[in-house]
Amino acid sequence: MQELARVIHPKGWAILQVPIDAEQTFEDPNITDHQERERLFGQADHVRVYGYDYKERLEEAGFNVKIIPFLEQFENEDRCRYGLNITKDDIYFCTLSKFF
Repeated sequence: MQELARVIHPKGWAILQVPIDAEQTFEDPNITDHQERERLFGQADHVRVYGYDYKERLEEAGFNVKIIPFLEQFENEDRCRYGLNITKDDIYFCTLSKFF
């Protein structure tokens, strides 16, 4: 996240989206076993599962964050058809809060 904030143009912005699958973000880069990563993080090449602290983590990295609940424009039937999760698929619109 800090690297994203570092490389973005001072007047730039980013639209970020991750699955939110926990109350708190859980990460452990020391877990290197592919089966254990898949069990804990859902994929063998992942080292974290983001939680509802995602916005705060982005802010700590140097972003101003506006959460856009874009799914409100879809009916439940369309959400299912497109595989959208109504509680986890918000968009995080980020601008810089500080310059690097």
